[in-house]
Amino acid sequence: MLRELKEETGFVADKIVPLHSTYANPANLTNVLHSFLVWGARCDAQQSLDFGEEIEVVVTPFSNWLAKLINNDENLQPMHLMTALLAAQFLVRTDSPEWRTIRSEIKEIVCGELY
Repeated sequence: MLRELKEETGFVADKIVPLHSTYANPANLTNVLHSFLVWGARCDAQQSLDFGEEIEVVVTPFSNWLAKLINNDENLQPMHLMTALLAAQFLVRTDSPEWRTIRSEIKEIVCGELY
């Protein structure tokens, strides 16, 4: 996973957390979609794409992106939305001190003044 991350994005990470595996469309397809949360990502190299691959890397803080989703300002495919919600759920439920700041930001975005 770390090798693919570096090849396709040029980024390395401190931690990769598996979130979920599911079928993209079990009625028509047999491929499995694996969702991960990457933590501590930083650009370390140029992309090393295979022939014909085109990947645009867009760096956005997770809390900003989540706020766009909540406000319906971002249009995602269902599997990407599922991954975002699973990542938010993981970050809110974890007790790890390294995720304390993002945990508070997520709660504020999702719950607003209720939090």
